[in-house]
Amino acid sequence: MANKTEEWLLKNLFKMTAINIATDIPSQIDTLEKLHAWSGAALFAINPTLTVIEGIGYTERAAQSGRFWVAADAKTRLITRTSLEV
Repeated sequence: MANKTEEWLLKNLFKMTAINIATDIPSQIDTLEKLHAWSGAALFAINPTLTVIEGIGYTERAAQSGRFWVAADAKTRLITRTSLEV
């Protein structure tokens, strides 16, 4: 049974992009981290120029996703950012 926060999120937050869990999410996604990476990239792919107001006189893209080389640990990282209206 979902807790009250999960119920609120399911009811109010995730109204933006409808998906069919059985057919739209690739079968290779088997961890929460892979799901997060996939959903961040998917939101960026379908909303590449959508901007939102995040402050007075300040807008930002609603979804961003990119791969970046981090020299400090010599690894490539996927960095995603999503701004959702709640």
